[in-house]
Amino acid sequence: MAMAFLTPFPTNSVAAASPFCSFGRTGVQSKPQPDGTSSRTKLLLAGILGLGGRCCRIPSRSFLYGEGASNMFAGVKPRVQILEKAAKMGDFNAQYACGEAYYNGERVKQNLPKAAHYFRMAAEQGLPKAQYFLGQMLLHGEGMRPNRVEGFTFMSLAAQADIVEAKYAVGTMLLSGEHVPKDAVRAIANLQAAADAGIKEAYCPLGMAYLETSSQASDAKAQEMWGAHYLGRAATDATDSKAQYELGKVYLYGTGAEKDPNRAAELISTAANMGLTSAQHHMAMLLLLGNGVEKNEEWAKYWLQEAAKQGCTKSQEQLNSMA
Repeated sequence: MAMAFLTPFPTNSVAAASPFCSFGRTGVQSKPQPDGTSSRTKLLLAGILGLGGRCCRIPSRSFLYGEGASNMFAGVKPRVQILEKAAKMGDFNAQYACGEAYYNGERVKQNLPKAAHYFRMAAEQGLPKAQYFLGQMLLHGEGMRPNRVEGFTFMSLAAQADIVEAKYAVGTMLLSGEHVPKDAVRAIANLQAAADAGIKEAYCPLGMAYLETSSQASDAKAQEMWGAHYLGRAATDATDSKAQYELGKVYLYGTGAEKDPNRAAELISTAANMGLTSAQHHMAMLLLLGNGVEKNEEWAKYWLQEAAKQGCTKSQEQLNSMA
């Protein structure tokens, strides 16, 4: 999947001069041409693009990053070799651009270790979007061995810089407590920001976090209602089995919404049919008890067997007790 542009370039003095800040500005001015492109820029681009002539100056930000570039060169990207030279001179924008190129296989053969190398160079200079992508690669072991502790560290830095995708990732990790200390309160802060920014995947874990922390809240009922609200929003995606199941439990236990065993069984059944192990086990227990559905031991056994196939030890133990 191609990576999307996340945030503007940092507005510090280093980035403001040029994407290749090590070289500084030449101060050379040239007369604009009829199409709005200076003769100097055309000469530069001709050299970079292999259109004749020799490139003897560093290309401008407008060419490399498309900020105010003329229509003549709209959509044209510089050769990766040009970017790599600037990256080695310490330019974080060029470092990020190289990482992106090697990650996506754009203009060069895909090379994930090289992508990680360039992302790390930019991330260590404080570029938030590079911190995000390096964090992702470390968490998932792309181009390197997984390092979830370091991945979480870089992801947290990106989240602090308001990269909303990073806030979502950090929030889900804090909620699950996988590889990092569990902290549902901090999870809510990150997931809420992600949800407010339109990341729909944040709705389900955010709803779960609200319900999980309701006993600690000054207004437990309001907290539960917020939990039910976000689970309801998540469950509008009919393919989200987790949201269907968690919303089913809301109606089953009446946490944040009025009890409705029939609606609960319907939602849990939907999640079970989508293959969610916990929903399959729970559906079996509803069938054994006749809670929200008619008692049916045969169907209960079926769901217990399906869950047991996926490694649910509770389902296997229940099957053994029914033998």
